[in-house]
Amino acid sequence: MDNIQSFRLAGALLGVFCLMPISVFADENAVVISSNNVVDSSSQTPLANYDLGFREVLNQALDISYEYKALNYELRSTEILKDKEESYFYPTATLSSEQKEYYGEPRPDPDSTGKAILTLRAKVWGSSTDDRIDASENNRLSGEMNLKGKELEIYYVVLKYLTKVELTREFKRQTDEIRVELENFYQKQLNATEAGVSTQSDAMEVELTKSRFEEQVFAVVSNIDRYFRDLRIETGLELGSQEQTQRIGIDYNKLVSVLDINVTKFDSHALIRDNYGLRSTEYLLKATLQSAKAQRERLKIDLVNETHVALYGGNDQYEWGDTDDSYFGLNVTYDLYNHGIGADQESALELYKAEKERYDMGVQKFLAQLDATALDYENTMAKRNNLIEQLRINRELIENQKNEIYTDKVTYLDIAESISSLNQSEIALLNMELSLYDQLYELMELKSQKIY
Repeated sequence: MDNIQSFRLAGALLGVFCLMPISVFADENAVVISSNNVVDSSSQTPLANYDLGFREVLNQALDISYEYKALNYELRSTEILKDKEESYFYPTATLSSEQKEYYGEPRPDPDSTGKAILTLRAKVWGSSTDDRIDASENNRLSGEMNLKGKELEIYYVVLKYLTKVELTREFKRQTDEIRVELENFYQKQLNATEAGVSTQSDAMEVELTKSRFEEQVFAVVSNIDRYFRDLRIETGLELGSQEQTQRIGIDYNKLVSVLDINVTKFDSHALIRDNYGLRSTEYLLKATLQSAKAQRERLKIDLVNETHVALYGGNDQYEWGDTDDSYFGLNVTYDLYNHGIGADQESALELYKAEKERYDMGVQKFLAQLDATALDYENTMAKRNNLIEQLRINRELIENQKNEIYTDKVTYLDIAESISSLNQSEIALLNMELSLYDQLYELMELKSQKIY
């Protein structure tokens, strides 16, 4: 009887030993799931040393962008045209000549003459001069806004994908910690099963949970390659192999800090004034109106100088001489009536009105999109904060379960399932933050502002 009681006592002690908190079994250097791993602005992740940061990737994307280079050429073209309109007073010079050979009787003397005419013409002023200059300047400003808008578009394409990459890398860093913890519990579950104080089914359930964890993590982390591929497709960047893309990234802590900026409060009138797309259209509208007004130049004043030089010949002898046709004059032209040009001008003005209506419609759509994106961003931020609170509770639950494992109320399987639930919540948080940053960048692009 004493031997049986001793055996039972030894078995009970072994069971308690196997069910003690994980901290008893774990290495003192083992990773513990910290409640500070939540992705928020207060968390600090060690800065990775990337060979290529955001600025370097952006500059490369701008250098190889065909559309960006094309817009740059178009801007230069408008600058040349503006200079042409501002230099309206530059003279034009033409040189013409005529040669005459006389025949028949009586033949004049000399029987061969020639004439060279040098004509200089300079515009002093015209009633459409100012409109032409203003139109050329507004065309230039429109081209400048198009170029800045394209630069901003490429800026946010690069930032969007590098953000997705860095958020996923941070998720991987957190799951590496969770993996260590989950593996520790799996080993303790195996020990408990071998000691006979837990079932084989529990061990298999924990192993299945661990396998699902790995599958879920792989599905998320493998997106990093897809993000780099999409970045390559949208920008044309040659990023190299997977090993080379590991050298490309952005500062995670700086990335998270942008969420602290209040971006949902704005002045609609200021945003309409600052948006590159709307500004480009507005400048183009002004240029259209001014070009329409300039089509009919009512009054024009020109300075004209013609120098005639004659060549007289006969009997194989030729002499140069002036003619009495050379002169210097002032031409004043006033358009009294021209139905064709007047109709063209009226047509251009009607087209301007049509484009003005489309511009007003674009402004309304812009404001509606801005309000909708700001609302989506606020809602997503609220959901993110709620999910972060759930993650905090989930981590506290795991810590409590670790402290209560010596009772018969909690098993290693319970803790493994809680860790699996934690990982699923981390995935949900990652997906939510991917959407959150997309909305943030869309909002800032609408504002024509840079944020990183």
